[in-house]
Amino acid sequence: MNDGTPKLLAVLAVLALVSSGLQAGDAHSNFSPDDSRLVYMSGGEVKVVNIETGKVSNLTNSPTGDMCPHWSNDGESIVFDSQRDDPHRDLYAMAVDGTNVRRLTDKPDQQDKCPAFSPDDAHITYICTANGDMDIFVMASDGTGVTNLTNDPGSDRCPSWTPDGKKITFMSDRTGFFEVYIFNATDGSGLKQLTDLKIKGSNCWVAAVSPDGKNVCFVGDFEGNNELYIMDIDGKNVRNLTQNAGGDQWPAWSHDGKSIAFSSTRTGAERLYLIQPDGSGLQQVTGVEADVRRILDRVREHDFEANSGYEGVGDLTDDAWRVRMLAIRDLVRSGREAGPALRAGLSDDNRHVRHVCVSALGILGVQAAGEELVKLLSDDPDPIVRGQSAQALGQIGYDKAAPALAAAAKEDKSQHVQHRADLAIGRLKDKQTTSAEVMAAWTELDEASFRQLEVGKAAPDFELKDTNGTTWSLSAFKNKKTVVLIWIFADWCPVCQREFQDLITMQEQFKQSDIQVFTIECHDRYRSKLMVGDHDMWWPHLVDNAGAVGAMYGVDPMEFVVHDEWINRPATIIVDPEGIVRSAYYGTYWGDRPTIEQTFEMIKTNSYEFRHPQRREPTK
Repeated sequence: MNDGTPKLLAVLAVLALVSSGLQAGDAHSNFSPDDSRLVYMSGGEVKVVNIETGKVSNLTNSPTGDMCPHWSNDGESIVFDSQRDDPHRDLYAMAVDGTNVRRLTDKPDQQDKCPAFSPDDAHITYICTANGDMDIFVMASDGTGVTNLTNDPGSDRCPSWTPDGKKITFMSDRTGFFEVYIFNATDGSGLKQLTDLKIKGSNCWVAAVSPDGKNVCFVGDFEGNNELYIMDIDGKNVRNLTQNAGGDQWPAWSHDGKSIAFSSTRTGAERLYLIQPDGSGLQQVTGVEADVRRILDRVREHDFEANSGYEGVGDLTDDAWRVRMLAIRDLVRSGREAGPALRAGLSDDNRHVRHVCVSALGILGVQAAGEELVKLLSDDPDPIVRGQSAQALGQIGYDKAAPALAAAAKEDKSQHVQHRADLAIGRLKDKQTTSAEVMAAWTELDEASFRQLEVGKAAPDFELKDTNGTTWSLSAFKNKKTVVLIWIFADWCPVCQREFQDLITMQEQFKQSDIQVFTIECHDRYRSKLMVGDHDMWWPHLVDNAGAVGAMYGVDPMEFVVHDEWINRPATIIVDPEGIVRSAYYGTYWGDRPTIEQTFEMIKTNSYEFRHPQRREPTK
């Protein structure tokens, strides 16, 4: 044949363009045999995502770009192409955990790309530039027995096996336009053009056959951008599967035929999606939008109203605070990129979803949410959401919210909202926006450390800073002093105010004893500094920015979000000099807890039994 150097250079340019464009996002996915996971390429790596949980595993960690993975039907191997060993792309196979990588092709003068296992895993079909253009080849799964199936001046792309393994479909522009073709898998004979659609797009790479062999899903740009289309195997009954302004690419059928995975730029970045063959059930699988959806679904699925009655000392009767804390943590971990998805969550019908979205937006400092937060502050029916919106407006430094905050501070029916609005006004005035310290505290929350406290057992150690920036640890007092930890509820809480005054009154008694007192705030440093400024505190006031230490000690660290009258703060924990928890008392109202004087007396007499005469019975 003629010297194919100019044509080969053009082909290499096309491959390089496609590679650089797709590696930036998530693309070219393929289902695991049980349809629970997708293997795909992203950022030049081969990754696997669990469709239900969104957990992503990076299998390759190669700096040279690994692409176009395909899962074997026995679930044991993944084949892909890579430049890891030379400038040209070669085919590789590996175990599904990324180990045992082995090279299948090694021709320095050609590109081997887009491999796909046959249904019985005995063969691999792929694109090869050995002839100076992109043609379809097939080989045994161990890299031997290479056969050239097409040799046409056109561009033959992304072959796909029929379920019986007897034929291969592919796309080619050999007529001047891209069309779908099919031929015999053994030798390339029996070539048949399935479509006469005159597809003009340069990125129409895939024609995937359904598991029952009745349909083909392919990419076309009839409407000016790449969309997914589906047709009968004979090329008839063509219909549009996706319709959006972004580009849709790389369709792949699930093994049960119920879903088609594909990549799309409909939200900007290229991400993976699922859709049903009739065009319904669109679901985003990768990207921050999908992560946010999964997190918010957890919140929606929790029954916050069940068993929320008061059960006396100890924890709340459900895990409402844990669900909210972990949701906010995971949303904050998603970063500011999650801003648009969080803003969309502000209009959710579920008040708990709105609450965690508002909280995350404030912690992340997403200023673009300002107008939506102002609207929530004014119009949301839930006082907790309104109050959290006020705090978030202060955290993001949204100065335009000043009039709405002033109105809420004076006119809102909820004392909680009034107080939060007043604090937000102070934040704006002092320009005290959210800090990296607060974001880090939320990001580092560890669920495994929650609820480690047990009376009679060693108290979990911790380190927290006080409002002056001094770091304190529980272990520093071992074999030295008894430590009293008092988690406050709110600076306006009458119980907290009373206990602060009692601590001030008993200052000399405590200082002359071997007792170290700490009060602990489950919120950020700005609020705590204001609180300290209102009291003549002689003891350290610690700041538990994300409530991690509170959660570890069984204290509900969320601020007034139980949505009924009961919460297990204030809480008082007594730890003796040996580091053993001697008393743990949780309660809200006047009759629910020992006074500061009674706490002092318990320590001095070494008697930790306490039951207040006004103690209320648990809610039935």
